Amino acid sequence: MTTARSVKIAPKGMGLNDFVAMKEGYFAAEGLDVEFDWKTFRGTQSSWKEFDYFQRPQDKPYTESKDDVIQGACVWGTICNASAGMGKVVADAYGDSPWAIFVRPDSKIRKPEDLKDVPVSVGLRAGSHFNVPYRLERYLPLENIKTVNTGGFGARLKALLDGEVEAASLLPPQIAMAEQLGLRKIIEDRFHTLWWVPDNTAPETLRAYLNALDRF
Repeated sequence: MTTARSVKIAPKGMGLNDFVAMKEGYFAAEGLDVEFDWKTFRGTQSSWKEFDYFQRPQDKPYTESKDDVIQGACVWGTICNASAGMGKVVADAYGDSPWAIFVRPDSKIRKPEDLKDVPVSVGLRAGSHFNVPYRLERYLPLENIKTVNTGGFGARLKALLDGEVEAASLLPPQIAMAEQLGLRKIIEDRFHTLWWVPDNTAPETLRAYLNALDRF
C-alpha cells in the first residue's frame, strides 16, 4: 500500500479550487494527504499594513516557519516573492481571477478618471496592488494613481465599509460580498495567478497537486 504524501496548502480567498478538491476527494485520489494552513489563510484575510515585505502572513512559511507550503497569488506577486528568495515559481499552470475597484454607494466616484489622486486600498506587492496602476494607467497618469496599504482580502472590504478609505481593490470572494452589499463597481478586469513553492518541494508532490486541480 502506497503511503500518501503529506502536503500543506495555504488557500486564498480566490482559491475555491483547493476547497473543492479537498471536499471531492481529488487530493486523496492523487495520493496526497492535504493539510490546510489556516493560519496563513486567516492572515491573508486580515490587515497587514503594519508589516513590511518578508513579514506578511504569506511570507512567513518561507522566512520563519520554513514549512513546505503551496501557495497561489497574482503573477506579479508570485514573481516578486520568488525573485526575493521566497521559494520558486511553478511554471506548469496558471489560474484566472476577477478583480475590481469598489466604492461606497454614496461616493461621488463613478468612473475610473474620478480616482485621480484618490488612495485605493490595496495589499502591497499583491494582486490587489499591481492591478491598480496596471488597469488605471489607461485613464490616469501614473503620478495621479495612488494606493494605500491596508492588507488582506477581508481587511480591504472592511476598510471601505468603515469609511477608512474611499476606494478598495477587491478580489474574490469580497467582490461578491461587495456586490451583495450594494457597493459601486468602478472598474473590473481579470488577471492571471501563479503558484509558488519552497525550493525543496518534491516535483512529484507538486505534480499530484496540479493533477488534483485538473480533475475539475
